[in-house]
Amino acid sequence: MMTAFEMRFRKILNHCAPRTKKEKWKVLIEWESGERSWEPVNSIYAGDKYMLAEVARDHGLLDKWESPRMKIRAAAKNSKMLLRMIKHIRDLVMFNIKYICQILMFTSYTDMQTFSFAM
Repeated sequence: MMTAFEMRFRKILNHCAPRTKKEKWKVLIEWESGERSWEPVNSIYAGDKYMLAEVARDHGLLDKWESPRMKIRAAAKNSKMLLRMIKHIRDLVMFNIKYICQILMFTSYTDMQTFSFAM
């Protein structure tokens, strides 16, 4: 059985600004069990900073959530890079492409024709 700190969440549904100076930014989390709860941003950052960074980037909150302990901007930049790497690997597997001495080698002519060079 997982403890509260080991539970995984599916997605971030919403965010809420602090009402007082003592409150912190909170996000609405949907857990794998189907439950929903409001959690502080810094505790979610410890679990999955890339998903939190994508939400912050999509909603224009990078400036507001950035702090010395939470490097949201760097995580947002790295999440874009991770997506590009995943797409590149998917294309390599899908088209059965091999690199030999850093030269792109196709295993068939049809793979070369259908491969997207704009990565």
